[in-house]
Amino acid sequence: MLRRDSSGILAIPISLARCLMPVDNEEALQRDILINPGGSGQSGVSCLQETRIDDLTGIVGSNYDLVSWDPRGLGANFPSANCTIPPKQSPEPLFSLRLSIFETFYNESLEIGAPCQDYIGGRNQASLHMTTATVSRDMLSIVDAFAASDGGATFNNSTLLNLLGFSYGTILGQTFASMFPRRIGRMVLDGVGDPDEWVNGAHDNYATNADEVFSTFFVYCNTAGSKYPFATGTSAQDFYLRFEALVDRLNSPANQNNWGNANFLIMLKDLIFRLGYFPHEEFPVLGQALARVEATLPDVESAALVIEQLNEKIGNRFLARRTNASRLWNQAVRCTDEGGVSYGKTLPEAKNTSWLVGEYHLIAKMACAGWNITSNDRYSGPFRAETNNPILFVSNTLDTITPHKNGLAATLRFPGFQLLTIDGVGGITKPARHISLQVDGETFCTQKKMRRFFQTRDLPVEDTYCPLQAGLWDIMLPGPLSSLKETRDIMEKLKRLTMREKLKESQ
Repeated sequence: MLRRDSSGILAIPISLARCLMPVDNEEALQRDILINPGGSGQSGVSCLQETRIDDLTGIVGSNYDLVSWDPRGLGANFPSANCTIPPKQSPEPLFSLRLSIFETFYNESLEIGAPCQDYIGGRNQASLHMTTATVSRDMLSIVDAFAASDGGATFNNSTLLNLLGFSYGTILGQTFASMFPRRIGRMVLDGVGDPDEWVNGAHDNYATNADEVFSTFFVYCNTAGSKYPFATGTSAQDFYLRFEALVDRLNSPANQNNWGNANFLIMLKDLIFRLGYFPHEEFPVLGQALARVEATLPDVESAALVIEQLNEKIGNRFLARRTNASRLWNQAVRCTDEGGVSYGKTLPEAKNTSWLVGEYHLIAKMACAGWNITSNDRYSGPFRAETNNPILFVSNTLDTITPHKNGLAATLRFPGFQLLTIDGVGGITKPARHISLQVDGETFCTQKKMRRFFQTRDLPVEDTYCPLQAGLWDIMLPGPLSSLKETRDIMEKLKRLTMREKLKESQ
């Protein structure tokens, strides 16, 4: 039976998974550590089940029991935030040359707003209770339940939260620390998000490094040489020019008919963006994808179909024709956290952020256009506190969606804490594909420092940097990444490509 606590917050059972760890002889048994994989809207239970335990124990040690949970409304929880609507009888294909992808997503957001209000927006329904503030209270409840158990009674400080949070999990961690600053145990926040941007709906910072991440693609792949499927010429610049020619050919119908970018070019950008999360795994796939698309030209509709199939193959459903459950869960958390904030950008303004993700930025904002569900349990700041124990923030120098400057800003919000910087390329969304496991090579620099913090609560002090390691195909570029002239040159070319598109759109 659903019930409310003394503050009026709906109390419900939540789906939770615990991985009990055998204790090494050399390590004293610790209490639970909660793991949030990011998202938002991602099932923590599923992620823990799918993650190699060795990857996590390499970070936290083998003497913690690993715990994750499904935040309210999603995963295996009931009531579920499910207000998806059936597809129309004959929807026009998303890769249509003439259908505006922006109009499609805006209309869909308005269309789904009403049934979501009816089905999940009520007082005893899911969406009001999916805010980051409510999830923070639920984490506190998990900790308190353990502290009150027979097992919890055997530990000192069992009422303190231990947390390993990735991406959105860093928003959650900063929210918890701001709301409950005296309840911090050992907290590491990896791939740091900006909580102020999260609640005000701006999201201007998240794509700061997206174009630079993409620029390294050409440098790595040119260094790989002829074995790479999209290789050409003798330099990264030659490689880029081949890509730019592909973009122009894909956009030719739009140029000839004075339209905006063809939808399938936007879909290609989104494909590149998603593969850029995990470049050490996915950049080779990207080269194959570009070669496949190029081989279909000049038949642009066939090229569009290939792009759509590639997005489906990697599980990228963001540009799916209809809202699906995982995208809806993300909407429910993000839009309810924003509290109905009205925020708008024009396409040229969005493209100022990034050539690669400008359109994505605009589409992502449209997801909340029809969302009228607001919650009384919403924390909008201030995101700062003097906590009882330190927090370790972790950022890599070139992150696709959580830029390094967010990590620097977090250390100002929480004075005296530290940022561990990894010189590497990628993005952080799943502990199973954690950036330190991608870029650290055989030195495991990041894992060592994070594990030391979890075991001793000692910050790295002056040793807060992990240098660039071997990347794709074990290629070792001369670091640091910020010194690569070829990357900077390609970024300038992407800026010119952006200016060309903006000029065409303004005519």
